[in-house]
Amino acid sequence: MDCALHGIDLSGATLVNVAFTKVDLRRAVLAELRCDLVLLAECDLTDRDLRGLTLTRMNLLRAKLDRANLSGVDLTGSVLVEASLRGATLTRARASSAIFAGADLSGADFTEAHLDNAVFQEARAAGTRFDAAQLSCAVFHRAEAEAASFRGGRLDYAQFHHAGLAQADFSNAHFLRTDFHCARTDGATFHGHRGTRLDTVSARAVGELYDPNVVRTLAARV
Repeated sequence: MDCALHGIDLSGATLVNVAFTKVDLRRAVLAELRCDLVLLAECDLTDRDLRGLTLTRMNLLRAKLDRANLSGVDLTGSVLVEASLRGATLTRARASSAIFAGADLSGADFTEAHLDNAVFQEARAAGTRFDAAQLSCAVFHRAEAEAASFRGGRLDYAQFHHAGLAQADFSNAHFLRTDFHCARTDGATFHGHRGTRLDTVSARAVGELYDPNVVRTLAARV
């Protein structure tokens, strides 16, 4: 539903298979709210303190979560496609298999977050902190993560294909076949990293020049 819910009290409520769109929830009472399979597309949660909530398998398509505090929140399997989380705090959040594709994560803090299998494809993550985060099998295809910090993170099998990683910090990160194929790493720091890192495969890069899907994507970014 598309409606106004200013000041609504949802404290302690359990919402399952509910859909709201374009709702302003900046003044709603949400303490101890538990959600599963809930749609909050384009809803406004700017500046909200959402600690203590359970938001598993949420659909937060294009939601506004700028400067929101999601520390320790369970976002397992949630969809945050094209959502805005500029300056948001997600320290120790549990967001395995969450989808942040196309999201704006500029300046957000994911320190010690659980992000295994999370998808950050084409996300904007300039200056974002992923320090000590669990990022095994995470996907950063074509993400723009200049000056992002992955210090001490676990990046086993993570993929950074064609990602922008200039000035990023991977100090003391743990790699296991972490794939940086065609990533832009000018000025990036890898001091003290452990494990195996895969760099650009020339034959594959040449082949991609003739792949229409890759060519269209690169052309759109120029």
